[in-house]
Amino acid sequence: MGKNVFLAKKEDGEQISKILESVVGNSLFTMAYTRRPDAYESYMKESGKARVYVQKEGDKIAQTCAVLIRDMYVKGKPTKTGYICGLKKNPEYNGTSANGLKFFRCFKEEDADLFYCCVVKDNKFQRMIEKDRNILYSRKITDLKTFMFNPNQKIKVPKHLYTFRQANEGDMQTLLAFLNEEGKKKDFFPVINSLEQFYNLKIEDFYLLMDGTDLLATACLWNVSSYKQYTVLKYGALIKLLRVANPILQALKYIRLPKENESLDFPFLSFFISKNDDLVNYKIFLNEINKVVSKDYGYLCLALPENHFAIDVFKEIKNLNIASTLYEVNFSKNVNEDKSAAYGKVFTENALL
Repeated sequence: MGKNVFLAKKEDGEQISKILESVVGNSLFTMAYTRRPDAYESYMKESGKARVYVQKEGDKIAQTCAVLIRDMYVKGKPTKTGYICGLKKNPEYNGTSANGLKFFRCFKEEDADLFYCCVVKDNKFQRMIEKDRNILYSRKITDLKTFMFNPNQKIKVPKHLYTFRQANEGDMQTLLAFLNEEGKKKDFFPVINSLEQFYNLKIEDFYLLMDGTDLLATACLWNVSSYKQYTVLKYGALIKLLRVANPILQALKYIRLPKENESLDFPFLSFFISKNDDLVNYKIFLNEINKVVSKDYGYLCLALPENHFAIDVFKEIKNLNIASTLYEVNFSKNVNEDKSAAYGKVFTENALL
């Protein structure tokens, strides 16, 4: 570990939070990915094996980054992965210590078989991660889009006799078996031994599409806003004008534009699995879950990789979307041809990104 790089402590949480919320906007709006009220505690809730790093000059944090260690399926096998996130420089720091590569030297020492990160397209970090260096190299896994849409929309589906219902404690073992059996067919689907692995996630958050006793599809509504948020900090002139038309936008089934400095309150449509990638059942489930969400929320969000079997469904839905890229990050010590081989179907769980 570098002489000015340290594992963060609980008391660093306030400084880290301020650094994470320092963003550069565009002409339309400035949106921050925030971890209120305490960034350090937020990372700990994300993963029991979270490692939060800071570069310091005296008591002042110059830069911060984290790696979240999780067991995930890669090529059908449980694999210890490290998700690199939250790399951000303190905008008030003008010294020379803030070098992101120092963090990557620390990551080499972590006990993980594969490191990866998700980067919003066309920003400085994307250019940094794609540059060839001796200490690391990256490989694009897939492009993905994060969709946010108004759930008051209907999707055309055939008539059916399936049952759609909320899960209960009696469904736990069936649900866990289904998630792991179907999930291991995807790369980067988490190995799920218990729902207690995920902060504030309960069996009642899941919904089931059943054909008799056969589980066809499932997903949960996971609201992580108690420890991780998206917050619009400022709108440009054009969006401010559009906000005046919010009632019209909602009537047309677009999402409501929130107030400035208002954290969006919405659930992620998480762990969304349709057995054997059945598109019809996927659409039936999405139609039904929209009805549930619309009772309490004006937004629903999920992320899909570019080759997802249901990506075209969202051409039928009015949505806002953000383009990102998923990268594998390798260090000389961690190169493993078996883990670095071409990936098949990728699963991107946005609540874990």
